[in-house]
Amino acid sequence: MNWKTSLLILILIIFSDCYAENLDHHRFGFSLEGGFSIFPYSRAANTKPWHDLYGSAGGTVFYNYRISNRFAIRPELGLYSYFFSIPGPGDIGNGTEATLNGRLGLTMIFYTYVGIDASFPLGLTTFISSRFYDSAGKYKSRLSEAENDVYEEILENDYISGGVQISFGVESTRSKPMGAGFSIFTRFADTFSTGGQSTSIIPTFGAFCVVFF
Repeated sequence: MNWKTSLLILILIIFSDCYAENLDHHRFGFSLEGGFSIFPYSRAANTKPWHDLYGSAGGTVFYNYRISNRFAIRPELGLYSYFFSIPGPGDIGNGTEATLNGRLGLTMIFYTYVGIDASFPLGLTTFISSRFYDSAGKYKSRLSEAENDVYEEILENDYISGGVQISFGVESTRSKPMGAGFSIFTRFADTFSTGGQSTSIIPTFGAFCVVFF
């Protein structure tokens, strides 16, 4: 079987049953998510942790276009936060800090199984993100006055980043008047610079629920 034949078969599978009567092509909805994140590099040269990262939470609003029984695309607009503390040398930080990030993404969904009432979606999301607020910035002047200041460049309030997310879960096939779903996800996105520490891409693991209407 040559590649042209394989490509034709794949196209027929993806776009088969495009106009099935029971297929709900257009859906709007929202999602709520939560999870925990990991700093790939989280200790200073003196072995003190520069951050304690607790996790993340957020949500999106989206439009879901079901191309066929097996394939859909989902543009989304979302807000999410990272929650952390800055113990640092001398425990300079105090309490739990948070960021506020926004993201604009596009999810491509392949339905590994489609039944009468439920389907199992496998999603790949690519997105761009931006940080709007970082509560740890309130420590900037206080830390900059410290002797032997290691936090001199504590904060970059505004930045553009991005990432990818892979998810897998279950969704209701029938969404009238409402439908729902649940998925687990793995996300690799953003960087962190609060407290003078620059990180590589931050891995996040969690789950989200969706509601269609």
